[in-house]
Amino acid sequence: MADIYRKWLSHGPRFQTLDRVLSVSERLVIAQAHGSSPQTQANASPGALWDFDPALLDGLAQTVWIWARKVQGSTVLPLGLKAARRYDGNPMNGPLTVCCDVISDPQDPSSVSDIKVYDADGQLCYRLEEFRGQSSPQLNRLGGGWQGGELSAQDQPASVRPLDLAKSLDPTKG
Repeated sequence: MADIYRKWLSHGPRFQTLDRVLSVSERLVIAQAHGSSPQTQANASPGALWDFDPALLDGLAQTVWIWARKVQGSTVLPLGLKAARRYDGNPMNGPLTVCCDVISDPQDPSSVSDIKVYDADGQLCYRLEEFRGQSSPQLNRLGGGWQGGELSAQDQPASVRPLDLAKSLDPTKG
């Protein structure tokens, strides 16, 4: 996961809540993540809890960025969403499972996704409904754009494996 943050994403350590990408396909990203605490993010009082964990919610959006880089070869900028909902699951009970369902046509640069995160007991914690983004290969230059990142739009992190579909279409890949 470190190589994805270093080469594809522009998020520094406080917003690196994705721990592992389990799979990427044309319509789905599954990842493992962890929640952040108000004490480390905002120097809050002991025992303080988030209603909405800003770093984790950003991590959910990062799954769309990873999907766009892998499937479209581009970087996506978030435009908005229909709703962000909080459920009874405990985002501090990890590892968390993130499921990003791509609703729009995978080739359309205007993407729409539904993103959910579940705690270690399988309870829903958050849902980002109709998360919208716009992607472009020209935005790939944003990848690695943080202290510790590597600004190289051509690098493909080894921890995200080629899609089986891509292998079947081009036997030289993978």
